Amino acid sequence: MYVILVVFFVIAILGAIFSSVKAPFGSRVYVVQSGSMEPSVKLGSVVITKPQKSYAVNDVITFSPANTSAFELPTPKDTVTHRIVSVNSNDGQTSYETKGDANQTKDNQPVAKSQVLGKVMLDIPYAGYAVSFIRTKPGFILLVIVPAILFILSEIYSVRNELFTFLKIKKEHETP
Repeated sequence: MYVILVVFFVIAILGAIFSSVKAPFGSRVYVVQSGSMEPSVKLGSVVITKPQKSYAVNDVITFSPANTSAFELPTPKDTVTHRIVSVNSNDGQTSYETKGDANQTKDNQPVAKSQVLGKVMLDIPYAGYAVSFIRTKPGFILLVIVPAILFILSEIYSVRNELFTFLKIKKEHETP
C-alpha cells in the first residue's frame, strides 16, 4: 500500500511540474477539465501529449483554441482534448474538425494545425485531481513542503542518534 501511495504522489508531483514546463522528449502534460471525452478520457485525467508531424481521423489531440506562442505553454483552462473527426486541407493549410466523444455535435470552429499541441499518447484517469491540488498553495504545502520538512527532521534525528552513539563509544574507550 505504501508503494502505491508513493508512486501516486510521484506521478502527481511530476504531473504538476510538467504541466507547467515541457516534459522530456517534447511531451506535455495537461489535466482534462471537462467530461466531453467520457468514457474514453475521464474528467480529471492527466493526458500526456506529444507533437506529431501529422494527425489523422480518430486521433485524440489536445489543442489550444486561443493562439498561443510556440514559446509559451497554455494554461490548462486554455486547452481542449477532443477526437479528430475529419481532416481538411485548403491552399496547403491543414485544419481538423474535432468532437468530444460525449458531445452530440462537432466543435464550432475547425482547429488549425498550428493550434494542435499534440496527440494524446497516454491518459491517467483521475490523476489530474492530485495535479490540480498540488498546484494550489495548500496542496503544495501539504504534499511537498510538509514531507520535505519531515524528511529533513528524520535525517537530523538519525545524525543526532549516530553522534550520541559515537560519543558513548568514545567515552567508554577513554575510561580506565
